[in-house]
Amino acid sequence: PLAPAVPASSCSSVSAASAASAASVTPAHPASVAEESRAAPSSAEMDAGVGAAFADLWHDGRLQAEQLRGRFLALGRALRRSSADLAESQALLERALDRCEALEAAAGDARRLRDHHHHRWCILEQERE
Repeated sequence: PLAPAVPASSCSSVSAASAASAASVTPAHPASVAEESRAAPSSAEMDAGVGAAFADLWHDGRLQAEQLRGRFLALGRALRRSSADLAESQALLERALDRCEALEAAAGDARRLRDHHHHRWCILEQERE
């Protein structure tokens, strides 16, 4: 640590030049003091810093894992909903196909009845002539 500057008025043997040189050596503002306090960390501080960095990475990893877990859970729910919707759609499609087959059968019956009626009408028309 540097000695504090001694003002020229407090000591008669100190000249103005020596006071000026002493003032130039003494830190003038707190920033230079802060720079001096930023010395190289000790090995214990380095180990603590590595531990803190590892803890930060571990914490970040846990956060990422939780985010992934949340995404996977949401995807699982979406997949279950999709599967339920697909099953419902398949059931509706089967009912629609069954209804279509029933309507096709009814249309076939209606064509046969129409043809039979037309045939009977033609026979009656021939008998009238």
